[in-house]
Amino acid sequence: LDSVLFERVISNLIENSISAPCNKEIRKITVATGVADQEIVFQITDNGEGISQDYLPRIFEKGFTTKANGTGQGLAFVKEQI
Repeated sequence: LDSVLFERVISNLIENSISAPCNKEIRKITVATGVADQEIVFQITDNGEGISQDYLPRIFEKGFTTKANGTGQGLAFVKEQI
């Protein structure tokens, strides 16, 4: 496990949660860890609006973004590293 790459993966996922559309008065981001079937599970969730079903098949494609100033590199990087 490369700790620098792991930190970039986690940071990217948290940053995505922070910048996701959220119409709630209080934004909530939860980070949870655990072990299931002898695998480490790391989960980041937020109370945002969620990802459109239309976008789900493409969210890990390099260059795909829904953000006005996004690059589409973040989630592609996460998938590549994981």
